[in-house]
Amino acid sequence: MTCHCLRAGEECLEYLIATTNENLILHGDLYHDNILRQGEEKWSVIDPKDIISVPEGVYNLSSPPREI
Repeated sequence: MTCHCLRAGEECLEYLIATTNENLILHGDLYHDNILRQGEEKWSVIDPKDIISVPEGVYNLSSPPREI
């Protein structure tokens, strides 16, 4: 990863921290193969991806940063 991409990611993170009052952690890869049954009444969700959501939208930390 280039220094430019790292700096852009840092700037994006700084912007999100400064402008967001509430963060939500999302699974990011929820589909049938990642949901496992645990007994009769319990379920487990596996293989989460690095997704952070704010009320205004979703930011995928796996993708290259983009200007906001």
